[in-house]
Amino acid sequence: MRFYKKINYMIIVLSILAFTVNINALNITANKNYNNKYNIIYATGKIHSGDLYRLKRAYASLPKNIQTIVVFNSMGGELNEGIKLGKFIYSHRLGTAVKSNAMCASSCAIAFLGGRDLYGRKMMILPSSSKLGYHSFYYKSSSRVKVSKIQNDLSNVVDYFSYVNAPNILMSKMLNTKSSNMYWITRHSNKYLNLRKGIRIKPSFVKKRFSKKERFSSNSFNSQKEALKRYFYNINEAISANRGYSYNSVALNNSTTYKFWLEANLNYVHVQKIKMLNYNTLEAKVIYSLKNGSKIYTKNRYKLAKNSKGWQVVSKKIIPYRASRKIVRSIKNKLP
Repeated sequence: MRFYKKINYMIIVLSILAFTVNINALNITANKNYNNKYNIIYATGKIHSGDLYRLKRAYASLPKNIQTIVVFNSMGGELNEGIKLGKFIYSHRLGTAVKSNAMCASSCAIAFLGGRDLYGRKMMILPSSSKLGYHSFYYKSSSRVKVSKIQNDLSNVVDYFSYVNAPNILMSKMLNTKSSNMYWITRHSNKYLNLRKGIRIKPSFVKKRFSKKERFSSNSFNSQKEALKRYFYNINEAISANRGYSYNSVALNNSTTYKFWLEANLNYVHVQKIKMLNYNTLEAKVIYSLKNGSKIYTKNRYKLAKNSKGWQVVSKKIIPYRASRKIVRSIKNKLP
């Protein structure tokens, strides 16, 4: 009987401890499809060990095709847990924000630095009524803390700032501020962080590499490929008829620029080895035959846009091979 009483007593003690931990832990709640635009994760309270698990669990319940933002309202807590939160936020491209009329300090401000949008750009939102706070390491008994502990914490902070690409000058400000004080950052006093006023996400130009099978089975690629060939066919027709051609949407017919170019340089343009870099950019090997008999070899990139007339070349980037760099330097802008 005594054995069972001891077991029951231990279960009660463990239950009380677990309840206490849950009270002190960061309160994390998720709001799916807020305003049909974003996922919001609210993180309020003190940061304790185990909060990373709670953040992961909240994030797992949300759709992944839209931006997720972690909104903090915390005075901090455990340093290493704040670093773990920041690394998870950074690697999973979650934005960070501070709640209006609230603060994010100590280890919370450390986690805040990991904020990124879906395209990997910095996304740290600080309303004008909120603030961030940084200070150096806090130890309950600074006289008894081991040097190895301080060194380990310092190493973790340095590695973390490098991991999330945070400014070193901010780390210096943090380490030079005593734990009894706070280095506050507001939108008006901010000198080091790229902070946003609010939520605004623009589509990013994301380079997509296609497999060989995808490139040559894509209807879009075939259409763009034909448009690029037509682009060079029109240029060669213009050159052969002494009518000139246009670049950057500026017609060169009868212009001094075109006459100089036609008399001195271009004779024929040959395009080959066209491949797709992403949804509207093609790469092609282009050979320019000059009137003096020499040739220029380049690997160019052409961006196309679709309008009522179909795909059209809207911009180009001339990339000469090493042997052709010298001659291209003076006539680069004139090459089609």
